[in-house]
Amino acid sequence: MPRFSFILFVSFLFLEALNGAVMAQQVERVVLYRDAAVVTWRAEAEVGEQVLARSFSPIEASLVTVMPEEAGAPFGVAHERESEWPMASGAGANAARDRVDGLRLDVALKQAQLDIIEEDLAMLRANRPVGGTSESLLVEDLEDMAEWMHDAFREALYRRVELREELALLEKEHREALAVLGETRPRIAFDWVVEVPEGVGGDILTQVVETHGAGWSPADLVDLASDGSPSTWHRRIEYRLSLPHAGKADLLFVDEWWTPNGSADRTLPHAVASYDQPRGKSKRSGSGASNAGSGGMTEAGRSRCRPEGPLAVGTDAGGTVKVGEWTAVFRRQADTQPQVAEVVDVWHSVSSSGRSVVRADGVDVRLDGAPLGPRNVVHAADSLVVMTGVDEAWTVSRAEEASLCSRSNLGSRIRHQRAFSIWVTNGSSVAGAVRVVEPLPRSRELEIELNPEELDGGVVDAVNEAIVWELQLKPGESRTLRFAYAVEHDRDVRVSGFN
Repeated sequence: MPRFSFILFVSFLFLEALNGAVMAQQVERVVLYRDAAVVTWRAEAEVGEQVLARSFSPIEASLVTVMPEEAGAPFGVAHERESEWPMASGAGANAARDRVDGLRLDVALKQAQLDIIEEDLAMLRANRPVGGTSESLLVEDLEDMAEWMHDAFREALYRRVELREELALLEKEHREALAVLGETRPRIAFDWVVEVPEGVGGDILTQVVETHGAGWSPADLVDLASDGSPSTWHRRIEYRLSLPHAGKADLLFVDEWWTPNGSADRTLPHAVASYDQPRGKSKRSGSGASNAGSGGMTEAGRSRCRPEGPLAVGTDAGGTVKVGEWTAVFRRQADTQPQVAEVVDVWHSVSSSGRSVVRADGVDVRLDGAPLGPRNVVHAADSLVVMTGVDEAWTVSRAEEASLCSRSNLGSRIRHQRAFSIWVTNGSSVAGAVRVVEPLPRSRELEIELNPEELDGGVVDAVNEAIVWELQLKPGESRTLRFAYAVEHDRDVRVSGFN
């Protein structure tokens, strides 16, 4: 074999061995907290220096644990070093570079065209006035030249506007292509390496705590039904995780903040204690990490969500993952205070006992299949309340019955007779209930006289000092509420809003 071919063959074997060592290092498991990730790396045990884990950000040595798979205690001392990690394949990097070069040429050509147009405009401006009294120029020639210069000037102006727009678009594409090219360039990674002693077999697990660029937040979605049929609550998690490893791994989401206490959990995932536990919490058996949503779980079990199947991890990885769902009949509740605002506010509530696995303050809502966008969630006692906001299908209005209002003097006191009308219409396609509230004057200097026969079926809420109606309306049905009450006060008391 020629010497040159032999060198190439040896280099090929070396690169294959290096690639094999790198491929042996992979992310096996990730426990993702709200603000950090505990990543378990797996590497084949080989005598000598061995890369065990990687990160895109420096990590404190106290947050790295190294152990052989077949032993129950840590060994060796891991130390950190820098290396380059390719962000994309060679083909992807070449394609990004070719696109940048092509767009750079297009921008230069478009700029050259724009420069020519600018020169033409400058020339036309310089020759636009025709001076002198030369008899060689006839009046018709002057008119033709003026018309030609006018058309040429106008076309040049239009072309300049078009070229500027095209140039701005190309420059934007060029900037975006540069950003893509930057993502394909190698990125600095921090490797954790250890000296593997002789006689150690099997794989080596390395546990690394990532506190930068890792975490998750609730992204729940609820399909509400306004007709009283069962609604579905989709428990979802939006996560972010950036690791120098492209592949899939088992992820476990923990609904807590990661809190280091200086004592790393150095036991293996299959041992008595579990990596599922957050720092500072008591250890539990690994069998306690049940899937979220199963019945009869403890509070700790309900705070853990395991998606079905492994998820993709890598550079700037993330997405929205469904971790469970439950179906229940949400009770629709509607309330309106026309005196304050002539709208109908709606919310849906259901018992939250054992169901609120992801304790979110907001949720995406679909009402009867139509998206409403993000809405607030309130945890009240044992109920879960979704505030869906104003129901545009329902209309309400309030007016004073001026002909029934009056003012009379009673010696040292003044008496006002007040009368109003409230109109409520259900413009939706399903029947529904609404609670109408009319707040009463709350000044302690006023004496209010209420006659139940003048409240049109309303009930006095003495605690909240209001008149309340409970209405059940069919689709398209309207209801008019007419009510009246009297108010008395001393003559020297000033009351605004009364006639």
